[in-house]
Amino acid sequence: MIQYVSIKECFSEAWNLFKKYFWILIGGSLLGMILTVVIVLIPFINLLSIISIPIFTAGIMLLFLNTGKDANPRISDLFQGFKRFGTIMGSYWLFVIFFTVLLSPGIIYLILIAKKVSIAHWDFYRSFVFWRIYLFFFINTVIAAFILIRYVFIFFVMVDEPKRGVIDIFKTSSKIVKGHGKDLIIYIIVWKIFEFLGTILFYIPGFIISIVGTVGFARYYLKLKEMKLKPETIVIKE
Repeated sequence: MIQYVSIKECFSEAWNLFKKYFWILIGGSLLGMILTVVIVLIPFINLLSIISIPIFTAGIMLLFLNTGKDANPRISDLFQGFKRFGTIMGSYWLFVIFFTVLLSPGIIYLILIAKKVSIAHWDFYRSFVFWRIYLFFFINTVIAAFILIRYVFIFFVMVDEPKRGVIDIFKTSSKIVKGHGKDLIIYIIVWKIFEFLGTILFYIPGFIISIVGTVGFARYYLKLKEMKLKPETIVIKE
């Protein structure tokens, strides 16, 4: 019998944790964003983004995971990814490769269209061709998301259980998600709708909802992990 996680409960717990660790979460999120933007935009330094983006992504995930655990999250969590370098790099880029391959039909379609019309011209964005491409990409992205939902927790697994290998991280995420994919998609949709509305109305509410939603996602992960992997976590090999 499958046990289910309450989406409302995850958001509620996340909100309480957000209030408890308000300054840590705000400061950590802003610092993570600033570091990422600086590394990506500064010439020559941006060459390091292939290394730094996965590391800081893992650091941010660790910050939110420790918040979800109510385990004394710290700004220094952002830099803990350097201690898990190999596993993080492998997991991050394998996921990116999977996602890119799944989006390749949309990318190829765009390239073929670009050879026939000028996508730099304003009239293109008001044309039927643009909306045809947009619809194709949207459907392509939705299909990719449904396929990859089983691996949605890899970023939490790789910082939560760093002794696991890259392939084992993907298998663990898949095992945790099994039977809960639809509920996770509903959680993500609800989260992103509120985040979008908060952003277009005024940036700060969207930023806060983004943080609360991620903490709630960490709570979701922890609840599912406790349901499914409690015996397994005892036997991880060194």
